[in-house]
Amino acid sequence: MQEGAELKPYVLGAADLRAIGRIVRACAEIDDCMTAYLCHVARINEGQGLILLGKMAISGKKRMACTFAESHGPEELARFNSLFATPAYTEIMKCRNSVAHGILLGRTEAGHIAFRVSDMLPPAGETATVQVNAYTSSGLASYAHDAVAMADSLRSALNQQGTQERRRARGLRHHPKGQTKQLNAKRQRPPKPSQE
Repeated sequence: MQEGAELKPYVLGAADLRAIGRIVRACAEIDDCMTAYLCHVARINEGQGLILLGKMAISGKKRMACTFAESHGPEELARFNSLFATPAYTEIMKCRNSVAHGILLGRTEAGHIAFRVSDMLPPAGETATVQVNAYTSSGLASYAHDAVAMADSLRSALNQQGTQERRRARGLRHHPKGQTKQLNAKRQRPPKPSQE
């Protein structure tokens, strides 16, 4: 939204929620591809990468991956740019951040669904201004399609197609600390109210 707009209350419909879910899921796959790329250029394995990166945001991973790519020379930097520094990547991540972290404000008279994001615009006097990103329902569906296509493209470019299959083949193992937390959480639940 470039100009001001009146807002009306809006409840996200089923199609909007499906599109948002697809965007969030696809961007999780894109984040996984970013982690795989970063591990590759840093010359560490996935386990070491998970230890090193922890819960780092994808923007931090992107900056780090760019630095490592630069250290490998212009060819690797060009590869990084072709994968993660495109206008499409930037727009998809902006949409994802808006719908996943933004506050739903309502719908404009032009039919755009408005999300207030945490980005602040330069102050105008004593007034603080926050940024609002807005999308049509069909725009959200289009972003969802593009995000899924980008995740598939990145997996292919990074030879990651078999990663999910390898992870599934390993299965899930029980971790003793995870079970302890789960049992403690059950013990701390308040008692159910009595029926009198």
